[in-house]
Amino acid sequence: MQSKKMISTTGVSVVTLCLLAGLGCSKSGSGTGADYVGQINIKLIDAPATYDQIDVVVQRVEVHRKQFSAENGWTVVNDQTSTYELLHLRNGVSDTLVFANAPIGDYDQINVHFGFSFVVVDGVRRDLLLPADLANGYIINFPFTIDQDLQYQLTFDFNALKSVTQTSPTQYTLQPVIRVRETLLSGSISGGIVPSNSLSTVFTLDGADTVTAYADPNNGTFVLVDIPEAVYDVHIIPGYSAFRDTVISGVTVTRQKDTFLGVINLQLSP
Repeated sequence: MQSKKMISTTGVSVVTLCLLAGLGCSKSGSGTGADYVGQINIKLIDAPATYDQIDVVVQRVEVHRKQFSAENGWTVVNDQTSTYELLHLRNGVSDTLVFANAPIGDYDQINVHFGFSFVVVDGVRRDLLLPADLANGYIINFPFTIDQDLQYQLTFDFNALKSVTQTSPTQYTLQPVIRVRETLLSGSISGGIVPSNSLSTVFTLDGADTVTAYADPNNGTFVLVDIPEAVYDVHIIPGYSAFRDTVISGVTVTRQKDTFLGVINLQLSP
């Protein structure tokens, strides 16, 4: 397995002007020479889940050129089999799924090929079965453009809770649910909850998607990352009934910036 380094962030990355000759980046996939004049960078984060551990294996990632047929026009941008510990990727921590050169042009799909993964439930490891419809990969329909000498950045928010399904007392299936966002167009929301040991869940709605974080039980901090520029309501659900639920309305998110809510003091239930 490839060894990788996780990255801790409190906001979002700025799109990087990337002079490829100076970076010395290696090429992945088919094609040679002058075709590779742009870059794609995909980072992976995770929404919280109530399992002990979820390790997902990715064998290959491909991107599809818009002008080609469904069978042709695929470029491999990551062919290194790697294991991602999803439950470590929260509160601003991310891992790199793709960092590769790619031909410039318009794209419309990303295909992620999963390998044999597993989940740990109550201390017991269970294999995650791959359904038949994942035999040729998990295709994400998402249009984007890779420009000359620029790096295009995406975030995959892997919803571990919705992606792992229990089909029998001892059997679990992987059916990925992934929220995709352009890093350049996104911001974040952060803050701290008192008391820190309230085991609070923090979430907001991004259209039909839910962006969720668990407050750190040691210091109460949380980060909701890669949220499109807009105005949101932030919901805080304590893990104990002794505290009231809290809603903070009208939170403005600005691209490439973090909106800090400060210290949020939970109120006792009546």
